[in-house]
Amino acid sequence: HETRLRLGESAVRAAAAVGYVGAGTVEFILDPKGNFYFMEMNTRLQVEHPVTEAITGTDLVEWQLKVAQGEKLPLKQDQIPLKGKLDYVSFPSDARIDTGVVSGDEVSVHYDPMIAK
Repeated sequence: HETRLRLGESAVRAAAAVGYVGAGTVEFILDPKGNFYFMEMNTRLQVEHPVTEAITGTDLVEWQLKVAQGEKLPLKQDQIPLKGKLDYVSFPSDARIDTGVVSGDEVSVHYDPMIAK
């Protein structure tokens, strides 16, 4: 939990340092000792944003447009509900899936949102 808070604070500082306001992602690499290092910043919604929208019940595209019009975000990070659960997923028979997650596993909010490639 502490590392997640530090990552969030660092992401906000990175955006502020370059004067960025709007939807975006800041990515870090975490070493085995818990140290993290800046990797990249993307000035857009993450590719996986529909998953985030589904499990939080929010419309990130709408929020992005409101911020672009000068409005404030309607919720703070700690106010966003995490209500979603994936019960079933099906892939084409010829698709290659690389993951460490199997049916029945629970994926914590503290896990990388891209759990398979």
